[in-house]
Amino acid sequence: MKQTLFAIALFNIFCFGASALPADKVIWEPNIKMEKHLFPSYIIAGATKKFKDLGAQYLGESKGLVGIDISSGYNHASYRLDIKANEIADETSFEFTLPEHKKDAVFYVFPNINYRFRELRKMDQPMPVNFTFVLYVNGKEDGQQTETVNIQSINDCPYFIVNDDKSEVDMRWMYSAYVNENHPMIDQILHEALATGLVDRFTDYSMVSETNKTELFKQTLAIWTALYNRKIVYSNTVTPSLIPGSNIYCQRIRFFDQAINAGQANCVDGSAVFASMFRRIGLAPFLVLIPQHCFVGFYTNAEQQEVYCLETTVIGLTNITEDMVDAKTLSYLVKLYPPDIATKNKAAIIAFAYALKLGLSEYDEASPKLTSGAADYLLIDIDKARKDNGVIPLSD
Repeated sequence: MKQTLFAIALFNIFCFGASALPADKVIWEPNIKMEKHLFPSYIIAGATKKFKDLGAQYLGESKGLVGIDISSGYNHASYRLDIKANEIADETSFEFTLPEHKKDAVFYVFPNINYRFRELRKMDQPMPVNFTFVLYVNGKEDGQQTETVNIQSINDCPYFIVNDDKSEVDMRWMYSAYVNENHPMIDQILHEALATGLVDRFTDYSMVSETNKTELFKQTLAIWTALYNRKIVYSNTVTPSLIPGSNIYCQRIRFFDQAINAGQANCVDGSAVFASMFRRIGLAPFLVLIPQHCFVGFYTNAEQQEVYCLETTVIGLTNITEDMVDAKTLSYLVKLYPPDIATKNKAAIIAFAYALKLGLSEYDEASPKLTSGAADYLLIDIDKARKDNGVIPLSD
């Protein structure tokens, strides 16, 4: 435990003349995890996530972020903890008891906070919030304490923590929360994709076979072209809103509509946009994280036997020429369409071929490290991340 007044008080009690707390004495203090930085994205996305049991010393929610450390000398006492943070949560009350045979031990009490999720979703910039803690012992107030907590922007995605003891907490499943296949803007973009003439309808994998991927490429190319025509450009704006020296690693990620309306996206934004689109039409996308970069991939069939990848930062480039792409791939894509449709969309088709070339090259280079579990390399299968972690996609 960190060296707080609480820890020092316990040290003095047990080391200087007393073997246990007095029978009517309680020592407690607030405990806010993640260095007193609360991430709305993490709270919302992990609202239904199942966390492992942390042991008998923890009472309440194993996923809890806000609670107290407590040690008590009382026998047969009942406790109630009230926590207030009016800006982002309704008042939370949690009743508990402490095991009599361990009454002098330190316990960590984390209630299931009654967050106002809609208010958290609106947090588009960091702000401080006061949490007030009131403890009652046998119905009588034992004290009140207030802690100021930093509430981060909803766009800050925490994905890794290195604790002071060098232990690590891997939360890269959080990236899947920014893939939102239900965003209302997707219908408009799918309409624009149909208007390109590059696809007649979206059919997921139902018309795709191991030997015939025509419909797969028609669907993905049409979506690419619709976004290409919106002239979205690459922007390397990834600075998180954390203080220097924090042990929490996080990535700033725009939401679907923010990236589209701004007309610019960084590598993660763009990859999440494409993954959202692909997932909406029934394809199975994944994100590939490598040092300082992210790109998107998709499986070629429901059995996930083969993959293709796209370097999404290519979407805003206008100087891509035919000699920069694989001639065989470009010829295959062009021949999928009548000449007039191919000619009308030629620039987007060339860019798509180039994005495929770069994406597959990056994937092939990263594959050995992806399979070996090397640090800073991860393939995030959106379906699997959702199922394994109970991730709720962040939405409006």
